[in-house]
Amino acid sequence: MSLLKKTPQFGSIETTKILDDNGSTRTDSTNYIEGEIKRPIRHTYTFREKVFNQLEARQKQEDFMQELEDNNVMLDPMFIPKERSTHGDKSGYFYVVKRYTLLEY
Repeated sequence: MSLLKKTPQFGSIETTKILDDNGSTRTDSTNYIEGEIKRPIRHTYTFREKVFNQLEARQKQEDFMQELEDNNVMLDPMFIPKERSTHGDKSGYFYVVKRYTLLEY
């Protein structure tokens, strides 16, 4: 029995690509109606950056806020100032997470 890849007639498909060793990702969401891709395609970026203290985390947040002001096409922005990990707790670091969505027409 062969498995054929068919284009969906209706619905949506999400694909996720890992961008780096920190776990940053890009998720592409595509909607299909009657077998055709309907624009826009949503690209959701989640960037995890390693920081070692609160001052560095605050600077990353200020940079992200400035980036939002300069680039008004970023949708659904979110900043998580402290995401812990077991290895990071032992090694003295944590992550800040920046997330936003861009539309491709």
